Amino acid sequence: MSNLAYKIQQQQRYVEQPKPTSKKLFKRKVTKGEKVLWTFALIGLLATSVFLVSTYASVYALNSDIEQLRSNIDTQTKVNSELEQQVSKLNRPDRIFNIAKNKLGMTIKEDSVKVIGK
Repeated sequence: MSNLAYKIQQQQRYVEQPKPTSKKLFKRKVTKGEKVLWTFALIGLLATSVFLVSTYASVYALNSDIEQLRSNIDTQTKVNSELEQQVSKLNRPDRIFNIAKNKLGMTIKEDSVKVIGK
């Protein structure tokens, strides 16, 4: 009988022992050095993104200024060509002769006319 009692105690002990839990996870602590490194990395990333955005903004502003200057150049070119046409129209020799003869009362002396070639 002693054997039987001993086996029951062994079974009870076996049942009474708590099972080891496999849910124990290793908690990793973040060290101060890692925090500093992550902070510097985040600050660097933020500074780089701000620099890129400001650079793109300045490039956009310069491109818009260039386009505005190009449109101003186009309009000024048109005005210049119109003025050149007016100058060529007003510089015609027969028009100048008519104004001199009719409005100013000038006459031409054939003996004092000199023709200068280009």
